[in-house]
Amino acid sequence: MTVVSLPASLRGVFPPARWDVTKLWTLDTEAEEVPTAELWWCLELCVWPSAPPERLFDLSPSEVLREPERYPRSMARIFAADLSYPLELYDYRGRFVLIDGYHRLARLRLEGASRALVRRHPASIMKDIARDP
Repeated sequence: MTVVSLPASLRGVFPPARWDVTKLWTLDTEAEEVPTAELWWCLELCVWPSAPPERLFDLSPSEVLREPERYPRSMARIFAADLSYPLELYDYRGRFVLIDGYHRLARLRLEGASRALVRRHPASIMKDIARDP
């Protein structure tokens, strides 16, 4: 498993590893509905780049939603997000964090959704979804 150096703001929130979302999507974890209020905190995380590839992990979905005119590319991706796919949550240190689906979650926020379709993955799946070096 490839270990990565995360920015200080994300250390302890995400595992220090690279994962392959295509491997994640193939897992047979059941989907369930949860209140979106449980997930809104994830929108405060700086998980997006404001100016790739130079400035990474310096923009939160909440910032984009507060100033949509400043981030037209991110807003376009939010509006294009397919809500038929569940959000992918990962149990890291006893807390479920979103590891795939930030554009979908932002769209749910825009639409005022009260529930979201999610898949809660246990910590043990990291070995199965780890990105090859």
